[in-house]
Amino acid sequence: MILQFHTPEGVVEIDTETATDNELALINMTREEFNMFLASQPRDLYAEIDELRARLDIIPSPPVDIGAEAISRPSGWASDTTLINKDIPATIAGEITSVSIFAAADLTGFRVGTFYVVSGDTLKCRVSEAIAGTIVSGSKVTKAVSIAVQIGDYIGCFYSLGVLGRHTSGFAGVWYATGNNVNPGVEANYGLVAGDVVSLGGYIM
Repeated sequence: MILQFHTPEGVVEIDTETATDNELALINMTREEFNMFLASQPRDLYAEIDELRARLDIIPSPPVDIGAEAISRPSGWASDTTLINKDIPATIAGEITSVSIFAAADLTGFRVGTFYVVSGDTLKCRVSEAIAGTIVSGSKVTKAVSIAVQIGDYIGCFYSLGVLGRHTSGFAGVWYATGNNVNPGVEANYGLVAGDVVSLGGYIM
């Protein structure tokens, strides 16, 4: 922060982060006096909050352990379909403690779970959990969950309204089936759209 000091010789500008002893001599202050002066000034909380936000914005999020990154994507997948990301099956067993979602249009009636392959394109839901309320579109939304996962499992979801972010090329694919199969023990046959991915991923502990 730049401070201006008015002296008989004119205005002296001092950067509080880089102030030198020579600059402090121009305003007739020692280093200790200058530090005491700064400590006595009222805090600009709004500026501090903005600075903290800026720092957090440049800290990258950790990569997901299962599924795909929850980022803005050029397409979308409409509701009333069970979707399972073939990208990034789990490489460790444990518990999914949070999921991240990027909606292209607000999502409601959202349910997320883990799935495993029975054979071919037949998959069974292992465990699932409902996420209450609305998942607002336009940015990544992260929700705490507690969902068991085994090595080789995939993450999938269902939502009754809304659109989930989607890419249609360059990925492992998305299994899909009409209706809600995101309930423990439900087994179903799925179609596979090769190259697809949806913005749904999870973090395993």
